[in-house]
Amino acid sequence: MLIEPLLSQVVFTVESGLLLLAVAILLGPALAERLRIPGLVGLIFIGMVFGPFVLNWMVAGGLVATVGAAGLLYLMFLAGIELDLATFADNRRAAVTFGLLTFAIPFTISFVVGIQYLDMSLIGAALVGAMWASHTIVAYPEVKTAGLDTNRAVGSAVASTVITDVLALIILAVAASSTSLQAEPTTRAGGHEDALLPLPLGLIVLAFFTLWLLPRIARWAFTHFGRSRTQRFIIALGAMAAGGVVSLLGGIEGLVGAFLAGIGLNRLVPGRGALMERIEFFGAALFVPAFLISVGLSVDPLALIQGETIRLAVIFSILVVVGKGLAAFSSGRLFGFSNGEIGVMASLTIGQAAATLAIAQVGVSSGVFGQDILNAAVLTVVITVLITSFGTRYFAKRVEAPEVGHGPVGSHVLVDASISSPPLARLASAIATPDGGLVSPFVVTGSKPSDDHRHRLEESVDDITALGHDSEGIVRVGALLSEEIRDLAVESKASLVLVPWPGIESPGLLTIRDEIEEIGLGCPVPLGAAALRSSNWERIVVVTGHYRSSHSDHQDTLLAIELGRRLSKSREQPTLHLFVSDPLAGAEVEIEGAQIAREDLASLLDGDALTPSDLVISPAHVVQGLGLNDLRRARTALAAASFLVVAGPHRLTLRRAQPTRPALGLSTERGTRSFDTG
Repeated sequence: MLIEPLLSQVVFTVESGLLLLAVAILLGPALAERLRIPGLVGLIFIGMVFGPFVLNWMVAGGLVATVGAAGLLYLMFLAGIELDLATFADNRRAAVTFGLLTFAIPFTISFVVGIQYLDMSLIGAALVGAMWASHTIVAYPEVKTAGLDTNRAVGSAVASTVITDVLALIILAVAASSTSLQAEPTTRAGGHEDALLPLPLGLIVLAFFTLWLLPRIARWAFTHFGRSRTQRFIIALGAMAAGGVVSLLGGIEGLVGAFLAGIGLNRLVPGRGALMERIEFFGAALFVPAFLISVGLSVDPLALIQGETIRLAVIFSILVVVGKGLAAFSSGRLFGFSNGEIGVMASLTIGQAAATLAIAQVGVSSGVFGQDILNAAVLTVVITVLITSFGTRYFAKRVEAPEVGHGPVGSHVLVDASISSPPLARLASAIATPDGGLVSPFVVTGSKPSDDHRHRLEESVDDITALGHDSEGIVRVGALLSEEIRDLAVESKASLVLVPWPGIESPGLLTIRDEIEEIGLGCPVPLGAAALRSSNWERIVVVTGHYRSSHSDHQDTLLAIELGRRLSKSREQPTLHLFVSDPLAGAEVEIEGAQIAREDLASLLDGDALTPSDLVISPAHVVQGLGLNDLRRARTALAAASFLVVAGPHRLTLRRAQPTRPALGLSTERGTRSFDTG
């Protein structure tokens, strides 16, 4: 009897509100783990228990509502910033087809059921359709555990999230705008009375702002005054809020702008970088749990066991399972997926959480439908989360795990920082940018790192962050440079390693085994050896050489072309020239704006063909094929230009032959090393 009066005196203060919110965030996932259910279900449940319908320790308004509203924006922002756009691009045909089907089929069925059997308005039925047409990949950890994250069917399911969420949020924007236009100014939800633009124009302005202008503003901010991760985190928060504000100007819910702002900043925040860790940490620790708890506060637990709520939840669950299942079956048969892969696609997309709860919350707050739909939506989320978790685990065992790959070439670039080189930092940045990749400088030392090692590493980190990238230096202690690079590439899941190289100093060096070859033969990922004289390149020259006799030569040629294409699309827009010695398939060299010449490297070695503003990229086999006379000419011609030699895993070597010689010393900035030349 004494506890209740005491709580009534303290529960609604800021201090007690923060305390109860912290307790709820800790208790919810802990209870869920004991019951072997997803943590988001536990947070909704603890919100119901602490809410006005049970203990009355928290109210639907006040501090929790404010933080929860911010959490809703943050949840959609995270959904946009975490989307794997590279996976979408790699699986775009299957992803677009499946994405359209897995949206259209559940939406159509749900819309018809809403009109015919649930007696809803057109707007209410459209919102319900959008709720169950979207999906949240809550079971993705299951496929990662099974090693299927690179599977084509899984990639299509994950990438389809872009389409379903965007379409669902567009419908939400249209429905919410239509509702606000029909309402009295005093009853409009979400601040729509402040709309300055008609909806179609508002959507155009929002897309332009979030997908084109905002990324450029954020990159400028990152490079000019946002060097620290704290500053960049605040810039990201500001970008989220800016997307929401521009949404409201067009009468669109702010969460639509937050989602698109996340997509706009997607490539500026590497998925494995420290900045992403901070963004995810802040969301997982406070904002997102607060939103889920606020959903629970508005739900009466007794309503979840009422016949009408259970009836609606069963109907909604059937709509989701049937709609997503039909879409997966149709797409799977069209693209030749196995039965197990079809099952994984369907199971992954059955899960409902983020967009569903967001749309349901907006629908109730705007008066489109009643509390009963939100109650049923919460129960449906619990059901579908259980189905997607157990279903994905079941079907994942029936799909063969693909060979382990390293992803796009720019997903994680390692840069040897033993020699301070701003041009090498710019090269790595230009390669990583299209994938929104991570750039990590490293140094290898045989003993405790010296002040000189730390200084060079800090300089390299500064060079990379100045270009707008998130970067963190790595120190490795080991006796052999090649072995440390090999181990680091494996541990960090690198996609490319770049090392400094003195260039073709002497033709004789190409007949002995040097440090670059030790690294190249041991490196398990593609390697680039760069002799960079400048970073102001006006022309990118890619020399393909002859490769048809070897599959590995073919792959190295394509790697060189891909790097040239990426560098030509960098901010300075240098011209791309392809010197094609052996005609390639049209698709391999059809690069917009590229100038193609049917010549080889020898044609570049005469006169003043190369200048300091040129960057020459060549697969290693081209250099291997040069005669001694051409090597002498190359040494002279390439003295002023920058030169990048590339090759795939375990095959960067420049030697034309491997004669037996005694071990020779090679002087480098790391010190004199001896190498076996056998």
